[in-house]
Parts: sequence; C-alpha cells; structure tokens
Amino acid sequence: MTDAVSRGHAPGSPAYRRLLAALFFIGVATFAQLYSPQGLLPLIAAEQGVTADQAALMVSAATLGLALGVIPWSYVGDRVGRRPAMGWAISLACIFAVVVVLVPGFWPVLIVRFFEGLMLGGVPALAIAYLNEEVSRTAAAAAA
Repeated sequence: MTDAVSRGHAPGSPAYRRLLAALFFIGVATFAQLYSPQGLLPLIAAEQGVTADQAALMVSAATLGLALGVIPWSYVGDRVGRRPAMGWAISLACIFAVVVVLVPGFWPVLIVRFFEGLMLGGVPALAIAYLNEEVSRTAAAAAA
C-alpha cells in the first residue's frame, strides 16, 4: 500500500479532486435515474391508463427500493470492496432501467422500478464509506 493511499488523499491533490468529481457524478447519475420518470408522470398516467397518484408510484417504488437496498449493499461492499460494489450497483441499476421500457403493463413496471431502486441503493451506501477510506482523516468530513 502506498503512502498516499494509507494516509489518504490530501485536499487539493489531483487524486483527491478526481475522487470527489467521480463521486459527485455517480451521485448525480443515481438521483437522475431515480427521479427520471418525474417529468413524464402525466404522460405515463395517460399512456398506461392509470391515475396521477398511481403514476407517481414510479418514483415511489424506486425510492422504496433504494431505502431498502442501502444496508444489503453495505454488506456487499464489505465483502467485495466498495469500489467494485458501487460499479456493480450502478451497472445493475442501468440494466433494470432498460428492462423498465421493455416490460409490458404498469404494475410489472413498478416491480422493475423497485429493483432498479434496490440496485441504486448501493451508491449512497458505499460512497461515503469509500470516501472515508480514500481521503485523509482531516479532510473526510469536508469532502463528504
């Protein structure tokens, strides 16, 4: 293990900036994917023949999945490493996002959105722990 990794990346270093940028973008991607149906809810309701509050379940199902996925993903991160687990989490969430548009019927889509959220739960579960491992202890709180 190198000194930079054992002590953590110092604020202002190129590795520190790259890490913060990567975590910022994966966070944006996570919440963009989570709330992506929000602007389309009126169209979803009309297309699927459901009420507006039922269409809103598209976001709620994924949010519930995310909330329930945080703890299991933290165990996965402990087992296989936080960085690979985050990669798996976001990759699987993207696969479920593609499956959502292929599934016929509104209620099956909600189930797929739940599983998409479950996969998205890996990002917030692992990002802060990964950040604390990679940056210097004095900079961890500010970086988070």
